[in-house]
Amino acid sequence: MSPPLISEMATALRKSANTLEITSTVGEQSQPVLFLDRKMAQEIETAVVDQEITPMLGNITQFNKENWWGKLKVEGKIISFSIPSDILPTIRPKLIDSMKKDVVFLQTYQVKDRSGEVVRLIAVGILPTPEA
Repeated sequence: MSPPLISEMATALRKSANTLEITSTVGEQSQPVLFLDRKMAQEIETAVVDQEITPMLGNITQFNKENWWGKLKVEGKIISFSIPSDILPTIRPKLIDSMKKDVVFLQTYQVKDRSGEVVRLIAVGILPTPEA
């Protein structure tokens, strides 16, 4: 059960940090609990984020304005998506407006498990919907 939790904690090791250390302090005594570097985190990773943007055509069935998570229905399957906090202010109005439509063209990074199955999406933009 711990690999997904460690993987989430190690997100910063992908680009902005080289190591992660968690310590426990009781009184004045400090003791290391966990140490990870980039190589160790990659070995534990259970999900991999694609490096290329994949456009996804679907219906936004839900979006939570407080935690920035939503659900996209693609070919009968519901896939959760999140929006990075740094682009949320620019994408939120267009996303909420797009929820009025049955079909939306999201620019996404696919997050896949070890078997290559898409487990969630990271939405980074909205494209014009292609005409039928």
